[in-house]
Amino acid sequence: MKKSQERVLAYTFGITFITVILIVALSLPYPTSFQYEVFKIILALACAGVAAFIPGFLNVQVGNWVRAGGAIAVFVVIFFFSPAKLATHEPIPITNDDMYKAIELGQSLEYVKDTIDAHISYKNGEGEFDDMADIIYTSEKMTVISNLEYLGFDRNDEISMLRTRDLSQWEGVNEAWELISRFEGFLEKKSKELFYLYRASFIAEKIHATIQENPGGDISTWNSELLEYLEWIRVNIDYFKQSDLKSIVNDKTDEIRYSNLVEFMKSAVSK
Repeated sequence: MKKSQERVLAYTFGITFITVILIVALSLPYPTSFQYEVFKIILALACAGVAAFIPGFLNVQVGNWVRAGGAIAVFVVIFFFSPAKLATHEPIPITNDDMYKAIELGQSLEYVKDTIDAHISYKNGEGEFDDMADIIYTSEKMTVISNLEYLGFDRNDEISMLRTRDLSQWEGVNEAWELISRFEGFLEKKSKELFYLYRASFIAEKIHATIQENPGGDISTWNSELLEYLEWIRVNIDYFKQSDLKSIVNDKTDEIRYSNLVEFMKSAVSK
């Protein structure tokens, strides 16, 4: 096949699929996370095909691991940076699955953070070795990554850092908090409902872990913050308007009340 014919085929492919994506976008304005990723890949390939006919130069570098020029550079821009997404400010409807994933994210992320804290304490000679720590950490961090990707978190550096880092590679607790703050910043920007559900779950599991490890420990600060989130959730999210979430927390006869609270929240949005 001649080079000119290859260029014509690439251009035809690009125009055809850009048209298809435009039609799909108009008929499916709120794609799922999986659909969005598929559309993004097809759109990136289509735009690269069209770009092969546009004169000029374009060079792109993503971190220290991707360098591209020409049509491939256009693919990289569309795939990694999603410029159309950056220009969109229309709020996306929040689904039950979104809320469930946000609650589960808070639960799993606290498990990850707690495991890292325990590991750092052990390295500093202040704690005991837990032979299950690596298994728990690996399992929970994959749940965190899955939920973040489902909710649309697309900052590849942070995801890659969590995915590839072993428990032994964490050097300090502040490092973990910095990563968590980036995840929280994304969620807060995406939806106040999801952020509050996430924070309530994270704090509840944090308090539960504290009670289990140190029954006489001070949980008042965390508990006050949790109650504020629960009140906002009760007032603003329909699934909880008839629920007395605070009563679960205030039942001091139940030693696992904070863990039960998270499970109750998950079941409420699953109905």
